[in-house]
Amino acid sequence: MTLEIDIATVPRDELPAVLGRLVELEARVRMRLSEPTEAPAGAAADRNLDVHEAAARLGMSAAWLYRNGAELPCSVRIGRRLLFSERGLEAFLARRKSA
Repeated sequence: MTLEIDIATVPRDELPAVLGRLVELEARVRMRLSEPTEAPAGAAADRNLDVHEAAARLGMSAAWLYRNGAELPCSVRIGRRLLFSERGLEAFLARRKSA
C-alpha cells in the first residue's frame, strides 16, 4: 500500500490539517501494531508485563527500561505506564541469543 502526498502542491493554509491527519494515522497504526496477534493453536495467550517483570526477564534495571524501553519493538506506553508484550520479549531475547 502506498500513501503519497505531493506536499509541494498542498496549499500552505491546508498544511496544518494534513499534519493533523498524519498524526492521527500514526496513532491508528501504533494502536493496530500494539493489538495482540492471534496465537497459534495451543500457544499461551500473550500478556503485558510491567516494567519490573520485564526488567527481571531481561536482566536489566527498571530505570534502564524506563529510559530505553520505548526503543524495544514489544513496548507500549499507556499514559505513564510502560508495558511489554511477553511474547515480544521472548522473541527479542531469542533474536539476541542467535546473533
